[in-house]
This record gives sequence, C-alpha cells and structure tokens, in this order.
Amino acid sequence: MKAAETRPASDKVDPASRDKTERNSLVAAKVMETVPYIMYYIRSHVLRQAETPASLPQLRVMAFIKNCPGSGLSRLAESLGVANATASTMVDRLVRAGMVARTNDPSSRRNVILSLTVAGEEHLLGSRSVAIEELSRVIAQLPPDKLAGIEESLALLKAAFTEANAKI
Repeated sequence: MKAAETRPASDKVDPASRDKTERNSLVAAKVMETVPYIMYYIRSHVLRQAETPASLPQLRVMAFIKNCPGSGLSRLAESLGVANATASTMVDRLVRAGMVARTNDPSSRRNVILSLTVAGEEHLLGSRSVAIEELSRVIAQLPPDKLAGIEESLALLKAAFTEANAKI
C-alpha cells in the first residue's frame, strides 16, 4: 500500500485547495518580481527629474507621516524596517530641511508625534505628481484593453494589504 493511501481522510489535502495555494504562491512571486522593477524606475527616472532635496527613503518617511497621522518614531522605524536611531536621523534631516515637524506627545513625554509641514506636504505632492506623470508614460505603452484589469488588480491588492497591515 502506498503512503498516501494509508493517511486518514482528514490528512489529505484537497486538490482545489492545493491548486489555490500554488496559484497564490505564483502570484506572490510575480509581485515580488515586479515591484523592484517599478521601484528602480521611480528611483532612476522620477527623482532625477524632480527638483527634490529629498532622497527616496526620505520621501518614504514623508509618505508614511502623511498616511499615518499621529505616528511617532517607533512606528515609523517599524514601517521602514530600520532601527529607531536610523529613523530618528532621517527625521532630524527632514526637520532641518523644514519638511517635518516634531511635537511632544501629550500622552507620553518620551514620545514625539511627527507631522509634515506645509513645505513637506507641498514637496511630497510635487514628487508624487512627477512620479505619476513618469509612470503614466510607461503605462501608456500597455494595451488599452488590459488597463482596467490592472487597475482592478491593484485596487484589490491595496485593499488586501491595507487590511493585512491593520492586523499587524
């Protein structure tokens, strides 16, 4: 008798479930393969064209602060995957550049709350506009009949990862 035939029915993997898991893994691999190409394009083309004193990591800091109002250094560091000291150094530079403001957290003297200044918001908006314009040049080369599907897929991914991140 083969090993598979001796397993209890509860141990057998449903073929449909296995197929779905394999498909999910293939899609995840495609995402992991694709995102670096997009980020490389943004780094190499968009930042070169934008009149920006901020690096891409600094723009990521600013985007995090905009998207997560009321956050402090620890949450920023966790989001970026860096040490608190590294996040603090990045924020210090942005504070000196007039892009970010730090205020004391009224609920904890040891913490600060980060926010964008008006200049920081304007800079982030300008950089985002340049990025959208540049990315749209590449997207314009795609078949028009595929764009709705790409847009729908991106919306689904955003919703799924927004939900997944909320659970962390």
